[in-house]
Amino acid sequence: MRVPPAPKAMAIAASPPGYFVRGGATAAEAEAAALAECLAAPVEGGGPSCCRIYAVDDRVVLPQRQPRPTNAASRPAAASAR
Repeated sequence: MRVPPAPKAMAIAASPPGYFVRGGATAAEAEAAALAECLAAPVEGGGPSCCRIYAVDDRVVLPQRQPRPTNAASRPAAASAR
């Protein structure tokens, strides 16, 4: 596979497993192109594909883009007052 020059983005899919690398005039265009191709990939059973941007240029961005829990149980407990 030939890797495009920057700006570029990589989208990954969980089911079926795969990755899609695309370039663009801007990072946003590269992300949109990678996601569009990922989402267009056939999925066994015909359900929707779950795609996420994994990297932009040479930086892994997936951890910053994961949904964060927002319920109170997931928040750290406040230090008790003395």
